[in-house]
Amino acid sequence: MFYQMLQLDCHYLTKHAQVFMKELGITYKHAVPQSIADCWQFWCCEVPDNIILPEIISYSKVNPVLFVGYGLSDEKAMELADILGYDYQIEDGCLVGGINHAKQGVTKEQIEYTTVDATSDPDLINYEGLTTVTEQLFKTI
Repeated sequence: MFYQMLQLDCHYLTKHAQVFMKELGITYKHAVPQSIADCWQFWCCEVPDNIILPEIISYSKVNPVLFVGYGLSDEKAMELADILGYDYQIEDGCLVGGINHAKQGVTKEQIEYTTVDATSDPDLINYEGLTTVTEQLFKTI
């Protein structure tokens, strides 16, 4: 099974996150440590059909462009977006739509993004009552 992004909660993990994923047989294109959240994000994951994800692994459907500045460079976000089939814009040689652009004065309404409503998608974990992954990201601004 293919997942856009898996997030591994490392709080109770007794081994390195990448070792843990390898032992489960999960492959991925890119891994990003998120130390402030004590987790790792794994992008473009292949999970063997016989594997049931443990509770410490959650999954999301989200445009990687939203994670520029949070572990992803413009180049890596565009590479992952291409694999996942998300659109993005480049203006004056710069990626448009990442969370860093919102910090520079672009409003949420001006950014083109793809998101999934966590309340209507059973495959998406609804973190702390937030209705979309994008809203969770913008709460940090």
